[in-house]
Amino acid sequence: MSEFFEARVRAESQDWTFGAHQATARAAAIEDLVTLRRQYQELSDAELSELAASWRSDSASGPYFVFAAAALGGGDGDDCVAVAATFVRALLRELRGEAPAALAGLLGRWTEQRGYAWGSGRRPMSARPPRVAVLLSRDAGRWTPESWDGLEHLGLEAPEFDGTLLRWDSDLGLWLAGVLS
Repeated sequence: MSEFFEARVRAESQDWTFGAHQATARAAAIEDLVTLRRQYQELSDAELSELAASWRSDSASGPYFVFAAAALGGGDGDDCVAVAATFVRALLRELRGEAPAALAGLLGRWTEQRGYAWGSGRRPMSARPPRVAVLLSRDAGRWTPESWDGLEHLGLEAPEFDGTLLRWDSDLGLWLAGVLS
């Protein structure tokens, strides 16, 4: 597994970046709840939500948000990236039909920022790997609507998904799970 690196993206109020910023916040909230639910099993859902809200960083409210991905080679020689699955699902919910174009835009900015860092002799900012990731082709034309629908129906919060890298198999029409290492 390649290392995850982050890109800082400025959210604009009138374009897809605002929806991506919202998706980032929603995905972080989901991951906070997953962590708290495992740590405080005796608390009710309402108590967990209240506790999670008290833990959230104020830094998420600024105009910039962090998008993280890792460059990987796909099984078929395709140039691929791994992205947090909860973020992709939140982006799909937030932007619906515009989500694939927004994700392609984020990957473009991520690639640019990595290139600038390497080109200037610096190292891009490392990011913590997500709990569960999806492997996506860098060619947005290879992303099928069926894959997005399938991702929506997975219970990504379940402990069984911890440390998982999901890869869409178009022949089978389902997400296959591998180890995120």
